Parts: sequence; C-alpha cells; structure tokens
Amino acid sequence: MDKDDVRFTLDYTVTLRSLAAGLIEVRVLILDAGRNVDLRGQISAATAQRVLETGAFHVDEVDSPPGWDSDTPVDIILRLRKPFLKHYADAEALYHEMFTDDESPLRHTEAWLLLEALQKTEVPDQPEATVSFGIRTDWGDPLLD
Repeated sequence: MDKDDVRFTLDYTVTLRSLAAGLIEVRVLILDAGRNVDLRGQISAATAQRVLETGAFHVDEVDSPPGWDSDTPVDIILRLRKPFLKHYADAEALYHEMFTDDESPLRHTEAWLLLEALQKTEVPDQPEATVSFGIRTDWGDPLLD
C-alpha cells in the first residue's frame, strides 16, 4: 500500500461475514487509506450489541456493554489489520476489491479491528447538542501500530 493518504467518501452498504457473529451489514461512509486503512460507517444498535457479545472485529469481552438505543445507528471505525495491507499495491486496488468482490478477505470481520463504536444522543434542553457513548478499544493506540 502506498503511503499517500487517500479518502473515499461514499454511502454504500456492505455485508461482512463473521465466524462468531454471522452476517454484519455495515453502511460505509468513509474509507481512509494511507499508512493505515480505516473504514468509518454505521451499524444498527442490535448489530453493535452482537459484535460486543461475540467478539467480532477482535473485540475483547466488554464488562458492561452500553445500553444502545435501538432506533439510532452506531457509528463505528474499523482498521484493516496490517497483514492484509501488503496485498494491495494502492488504495484504488483495495477500494475496488472491497466494494466489488463479495468473496474478498476484506469482507470478513477477521480482517478488521474495531477502534470504536459510539452512538450519539441528544442532550436534554440543548437542542443542538449531542453526546456520544459506547466503547473505544485499545486497537487505535499508537503504541500498537
């Protein structure tokens, strides 16, 4: 993978397969590719709960999972695991495989690390304000990079 930062902005739903959690639909909004490849998107609250319960995306056991609002999507950031980066010459090749090849290894949760899963909620009596709650994992720690 080249080291130039490339950002793809889109609105595309992909289905990822998980050995532990079955099929997971992710609404992909941004794919950032450079030194790391980060996918920013959304999943349903029920799917987020299933991810935490099953350990999909290499999530360790969560002691007290958040109480997700079932009607509000959960914003996620996923990072492609380093061993997968070496298979792609550039960001365009990775993008093409991710969004055109249903059998790609990129379509498996085992290829990705969950960095965070946060849900926004409105602040009472402050119509323009929101607060996010959920989990952040250690996978985003620069010392692990």
